[in-house]
Amino acid sequence: MTFYPGRLAVLAGLLFSLGVAAQEYPSKLVRMITGGSQGGPVDVASRVVAQRLAEIWGQPVIVETRTGASEMIAAEAVAKAKPDGYTLLSAGNIITHNPAIFPRLPYDPARSFAPVTLMMQSPMALVTNAKAPYNSLKDLIAEAKQRPGHLPWASAGIGTNNHITGEHFAAEAGIKVIHTPYKGSPPAANAVLAGEVAYAIIALSSALPFARAGTLKVFAVTTEKRTSLAPDVPTLSELGVPGIDGAVRSGLYVPAGTPESVITKLSTEVNRILQEPATRERFMSLGLEALGTTPAEYEATNRRIAAQVAKIVAHANIRVE
Repeated sequence: MTFYPGRLAVLAGLLFSLGVAAQEYPSKLVRMITGGSQGGPVDVASRVVAQRLAEIWGQPVIVETRTGASEMIAAEAVAKAKPDGYTLLSAGNIITHNPAIFPRLPYDPARSFAPVTLMMQSPMALVTNAKAPYNSLKDLIAEAKQRPGHLPWASAGIGTNNHITGEHFAAEAGIKVIHTPYKGSPPAANAVLAGEVAYAIIALSSALPFARAGTLKVFAVTTEKRTSLAPDVPTLSELGVPGIDGAVRSGLYVPAGTPESVITKLSTEVNRILQEPATRERFMSLGLEALGTTPAEYEATNRRIAAQVAKIVAHANIRVE
């Protein structure tokens, strides 16, 4: 075997410089771009994580809110950013929902990003008016089957997580109902309170205050498992409507091509922050559950949800103009 001292020296120098670069990350300001509405749960949760990262790293981590177009404005900005770990994306539907709903995207959902960690989820709930004649989910389904195509229900808007989850519920329950979109969970809740609709799929955080006041009945949460935010509320699966896993989820991404060492460091440190009691309590106050996954786990979750969403969107013929 022939050794080439010059080449070995160059290789050693390169490996050393890469090691130093990984150790030094981050050595300057980091931007976390989010498509969530300013002051909304995703935006505030991103700021909680960014603030802790800044404290740990001793480097500024700022959150830039770029709302609009179902997070696509934020996603496009990060997709075009340099893949060095200094531009992060905090978003939810860019991989799982947008490809099924929009015919064109300003990014490639399969190639533009590398997942870091699934940071949080906000469960949704199926609710009715407390004065409605339904004492259980079984009663509601029975009424819908007796009057196919007559019962209206409310979501937070066309193409939203609420809408897609509601269509999934109707399909699995075997009922035909009328979708009535509103602009967000609070207006949808008000529609139930006013008797404009029979039921709604809304954010659990929007439903609980009304449930405590005795004006709404929360029949079920739409997640696979019960949530720590309302542990006494059963899942749809427990009540006989299986296979539904609907929640508003958001996680962290970086541009594709970002070094694995940077992704690993980000995932490890963000997950540690998500397990801190102060972080978990702050998230719960926003109606969010702090999660935390490996990049591989997040990618697998995205694949599973994307396949489910595509199937529901096609079945219900959901289109966003």
